[in-house]
Amino acid sequence: MYYEYWGLIKPPFDNVPDPSMYVDCHSSHESAISETLFAIKEGNECICVIYGEFGVGKTLSLRKIIDLLEPDKYRIAFLANPGIPFLQLLKEIIGQLAGEACELKRKTDLLSRLKKIIFQNHDEGRKVLIFLDEANSISHLSMESLRLLTNMQKDGNNPFTIVLAGTNELARRLEHPKRENLFQRVGVCCRLEKIKSRNEAQSYIYSRLKLAGAARDIFTEGGIDALWEHSENGVPRLINKLAKLCLKTGELHNLEYISGEIVDQVALRFAKAGEPALPQRRPRSRHEPPAAKALSEFGNDDTGD
Repeated sequence: MYYEYWGLIKPPFDNVPDPSMYVDCHSSHESAISETLFAIKEGNECICVIYGEFGVGKTLSLRKIIDLLEPDKYRIAFLANPGIPFLQLLKEIIGQLAGEACELKRKTDLLSRLKKIIFQNHDEGRKVLIFLDEANSISHLSMESLRLLTNMQKDGNNPFTIVLAGTNELARRLEHPKRENLFQRVGVCCRLEKIKSRNEAQSYIYSRLKLAGAARDIFTEGGIDALWEHSENGVPRLINKLAKLCLKTGELHNLEYISGEIVDQVALRFAKAGEPALPQRRPRSRHEPPAAKALSEFGNDDTGD
């Protein structure tokens, strides 16, 4: 495998929501995770919202939140594609919470079943959590129906919390005057940002490499510069894609490290038709020295916590 060529024990830049590869180097993610955990554990909130541009790590943040919850205190449903008819959405939620397929068809029966599950878990000391990723795909009608679910309260408490994650379009829809009643029930609303600086991007890259087992520098300072520039200045998904392909390119060409020129060449493959050519960058020597700062300076053994 390509990552073994670099002395790694696992892929460092796969674009999958793996909580063990979470890096707490950008503040908006840390805030979103901590505020959502507060809303779930102490805030007694019924709706939390996490939103941001494509590729900034919304799904990973959800997975990290779930990873930090005590399993015995919560019953969780996670839907990655909630843009389905509301009755099907209810069936999927009930099926995950009950641990078996739901065969009910009528809306009243489904709502009654969901309410029973929520209250039963509440009586047994567990809170129901419903995570809806890609929530911007939820229809207007389903969004209104979700609002009605928040009426399921017991003893003045919210026995369950809905966590919505989606693009900026989700926030715009929630802020629309027609959904004022729903927006008022949002207890936490967090926007995820891109990695804010080149130095934070370097910390992110080095920390991911260390979590994957790296014991030496792999990207030069120029390589880090190029990754920052070609990732639209800090989109994590783009950093991961380019860095991963650069490591594979390095293996194929038996390279010792990844320079800025290598990153430029890989990025050129993804230049969209009609876009201007990649900007000219300062010439670099093939023997450009490795990055000055060692991996050990970025993160420690508990980087992923």
